[in-house]
Amino acid sequence: MEQKIIDAVLGEIRPTLTDNGYTEKDGVFTNDSRAVKVEYDESRELFNLLTAEVTAGEVGSYSVAACYLFDSTQRESDAVAVGIDFNDTVTSLLGINPRKSRRANDISLPQKSGGDTADIGELCNKILAIFPAYKDLYKERMAEDGEFLYINFFLETAAKEIAQLLEENNKKKLKKIYDSLNDLYVRGDRNVGNTVIVVILGGAIKGDPVKTAAMLEGLEDFPYLKKPVRHIAMRTRKDRFLREIYGLDA
Repeated sequence: MEQKIIDAVLGEIRPTLTDNGYTEKDGVFTNDSRAVKVEYDESRELFNLLTAEVTAGEVGSYSVAACYLFDSTQRESDAVAVGIDFNDTVTSLLGINPRKSRRANDISLPQKSGGDTADIGELCNKILAIFPAYKDLYKERMAEDGEFLYINFFLETAAKEIAQLLEENNKKKLKKIYDSLNDLYVRGDRNVGNTVIVVILGGAIKGDPVKTAAMLEGLEDFPYLKKPVRHIAMRTRKDRFLREIYGLDA
């Protein structure tokens, strides 16, 4: 399996583990009592999330905590879904709780990254500039959760608003949004790129053929977005995790 695919999976569990006292070496995360790693089984075409007890600095036998089917036709955007699923397992299995934060009034809005590469903070900054009515919701969620659970937030806000604009056939406003998202997709890190495609645009259409056709038409001038959006729309029909986060099988 390509390293960039494995890195995309690790990128979703790394913040949770390192923020809770785990150190990383050669793709293995450890603390005084437990080790966590991700491996790809080529013969079975699946990712395994493995955990082991650590005693006196010695790592014991690993056992499978979660697994996810993943074949050679799938891409980085699909690997992110694997990582998100594994991160849910990590937080539940290891008893890791989100940090609690301050009151909503004490929370600052996200700022631009300040560098050439856009990060999730800059993406959120742009979304809140496009949809300013959600600024208070951002602060409330940050206060409740102690961290930015951006997948849930963007699904509830940007994806929902874009879906509504597609239903209204508001091509003018959609084009402005696509232009902003295209800029962030091109300049953004891997996390930003995956969030734009999988969470915001994919979450707006949820594989719906009518919305998908309308979005692809609107993305005609944005080829960097159009191709991965088409791919995500197709994947939504059969990808268990995408359907779950989009709420399609509830």
